[in-house]
Amino acid sequence: KGNTIVLDKKSDSASKAPGKIAVQIHAFYLDVLPELLDNLSKIPYKFDLYISTNTKAKSSHIKEMLKDYKLNTNLTKVEVIENIGRDIYPFLHQLSKTYQNYDIIGHFHTKKTLTQFYGDLWRRHIYDNLLHSTSNIKHIFTLFNDPETGLIMPTCFYAVGGGTILGVKNADNVNN
Repeated sequence: KGNTIVLDKKSDSASKAPGKIAVQIHAFYLDVLPELLDNLSKIPYKFDLYISTNTKAKSSHIKEMLKDYKLNTNLTKVEVIENIGRDIYPFLHQLSKTYQNYDIIGHFHTKKTLTQFYGDLWRRHIYDNLLHSTSNIKHIFTLFNDPETGLIMPTCFYAVGGGTILGVKNADNVNN
């Protein structure tokens, strides 16, 4: 579509958070959660962290894991939510009553693709393009200075086609 643009990583970095931020994680595979938490520790702005998982045992384990990470959070909430629709139902369910309180919401999950050889590479592609470093994260936040920007995501992983970050404009894509 004409309104999808490839973003240039050379723009100025945001020195302050562009509003109130929430990050939601659906943590189904706890063995890869440390990789995501390491990446989230690079977020230089205060954010609220919401984590969903599908069992009480996993919830307890996540709460213990979080003690080992220095995250820039205002609040952290771990909830047990049924694993329906992979990571989408937990995301929508967990933030259904609070999403309107945020200017920017990041959504991640402990991505594994067990049926394909490239599962770990795909997850790293996502994390590397959206998190990777504090300067990369700051850069991504500057992209939200454009009021037309509604979604930032990496393009499809090379094994399924793609390779750079995309910015998607609100009006023409949300309604399609």
